[in-house]
Amino acid sequence: MSKNIIIQIILMIIVFFIIFIFLNKYFFSNETSSKKTINTMKEISKDNLIKNLKYNSINDNGDKYELLAEYGKIDNNNPEILYLTKVKGYLLLENNYKITISSENAKFNNKSFETTFTTNVKINTNEEKIYGDELYIVFNLDKSELEKRPLKIENKAILSNNIRIIRSTYEMQADVVEIDLITNDSKVYMHDKNKNVIIKNF
Repeated sequence: MSKNIIIQIILMIIVFFIIFIFLNKYFFSNETSSKKTINTMKEISKDNLIKNLKYNSINDNGDKYELLAEYGKIDNNNPEILYLTKVKGYLLLENNYKITISSENAKFNNKSFETTFTTNVKINTNEEKIYGDELYIVFNLDKSELEKRPLKIENKAILSNNIRIIRSTYEMQADVVEIDLITNDSKVYMHDKNKNVIIKNF
């Protein structure tokens, strides 16, 4: 076998190796961004109705967000929007701080993971149970979303209207609860600054 043929074979091997590395990195990798998402959708019907829907996301801090619904319907005008029924959500934050959410309905953006839970909203944390009319969650937005809306909040949970917070020794009634999903800090307040949050001791 001549040296030219050997050199050509070696060059071809090198070229194929480079192509393999390129394809593996940019087309077959599961970690193309800092926010990893997995979705499972079963039994998509002709009218865009989905059964047994499940979404998972992990943000830059390693916090996990899981969303499940018995049914979901895709918005005909915007395929990124789904209207969910019989919804459950799970947030697992640092130090094993867990937030469990349930509601009858929710509006979900499968790109930004923005979720609005409505109707019989219930939240369970390590220390308390919270009830309210509407819960809006913004998890970790990707760079493209932040560039479009630089003032958009993220890593927040905002519960509003008819709120009851129940702990072992007291109950609070308020209009708004804000939870920082990074620090786990919360803020409770009324829409009307002249009104006070109601606290009832047991």
